[in-house]
This record gives sequence, C-alpha cells and structure tokens, in this order.
Amino acid sequence: MKIAVTYDPTNGQIFQHFGHTEYMKLYEAEDQAVRSAEVKSTNGSGHGALAGFLRDEGVEVLICGGIGGGAQMALAEAGIRLYGGCSGDADQAVYNFLNNMLMYNPNVRCDHHEGGHDCGHDCGSHEDHPCRHGNCGGPDGEDEDQIITLTVTDDAGNSEDCDFRMIAIYPCEGRRYVALTPDLDAPELEADIYLFRYLEEGGQCTVEEIAEDEEFAAAADAFQQWQMSRA
Repeated sequence: MKIAVTYDPTNGQIFQHFGHTEYMKLYEAEDQAVRSAEVKSTNGSGHGALAGFLRDEGVEVLICGGIGGGAQMALAEAGIRLYGGCSGDADQAVYNFLNNMLMYNPNVRCDHHEGGHDCGHDCGSHEDHPCRHGNCGGPDGEDEDQIITLTVTDDAGNSEDCDFRMIAIYPCEGRRYVALTPDLDAPELEADIYLFRYLEEGGQCTVEEIAEDEEFAAAADAFQQWQMSRA
C-alpha cells in the first residue's frame, strides 16, 4: 500500500492546506509496517493537479489537514481514499492509520462556514442520521466501557435513541471530551470512534458536536495521546 501525507519538511508535521502543499511524504507499507518513505516535491501543483500527482505516484491513501470539496472530488475520481482533518507528526499519523488508531474528520473542509461538521465522523451506522447532539443518562463518574444512550436527530428533525460504548472522558485545552463508539462489542482498535464535547451538570451529561476543524484536531490529538498512554 502506498500512503501520502501532506508534509511540512521544516517540522515533520502534516501540512494543513492541501491546495498549497509543496511536499508530500510517500510511504510504502506492508503488513501494518512502513517499509520505506521519501519526501517528494509537488512542483507547485494546484488543487486539481495534486490529485493527478498522487495518482501518478500510485498513492492509494491520502492523510491531510484541510481540503476543499473540489479537491475531494478529484481524489475520489482518482480512486484515492481520503483521511482529512488530521494534524501532528506525519510519521505518527501513518503509524496510527496502519494500526486503526487514526483520528480524522471525513467532513473536513478548508472553509469553516459550510454548516458545520456532524460529530467529526459521519454516523452511517445509524441509518445515515448525523449526530447533532444528545442527552445521556450517565455515566456514573468517569468509568470506561459503560453504555450510554444518545438521542440522535437528523436534518429533518427525526430522532431516535442509539446506544454507544464509552471509551474515554479526557481533558483538552480547558474542555472535556468523550470518545464513543456504536460498535458495542468491538475492540477499541477495530471500532469506529466518535468524539464529542462532554458537559456534566447535576448528574446529567450532555454531548455536543465539534464544529471547528482546529478544535477537532486538538481533541483527536489528545485522544491519541490517551490511547498511547495505555499501550
């Protein structure tokens, strides 16, 4: 498998603006391990040409920060899987991807004024109902692996109750966040993980969607650090 990451060679971080990416770091991976890596110049390619650059390099997966809708369409047409809304160390991101730990935002956009993002991940496992917000009856304290119920509301105002397994409640930049999965019996590294803001008052908790890419990236980095501390 060939993986590309938008790359800032000055610090080894994921470059945050796809259309202005001057360098890509390309990884050859096999059996969940990186076999080789190299940094290549994009030669000043713009949004559309970058998709062609990646296709010509045989890339199957792209990890990046912000990316516009047109570029996403070009990548889809080239058959390249996109993992956007990522930040931090490029090598670590590839390691996380290969080990099913990468936190990303499939609704990422370079523009923050397109109606917001639906909980950082889409909720296709719930009949395509995007998670807007919900009230839950617990948990009691901060124990992990508890089952909580969220009221999930779609754009038409239809609601249903969905069960989620709590993976962690953790702090980040003065706020608290919760990591949840609808895969109640799946191991953590195999489950789809959704991140929300977490509020608790008077024994009642509320979760809120994370609307901004920067906040989502910070919350995802903090969750990855939590995961690594338990490894």
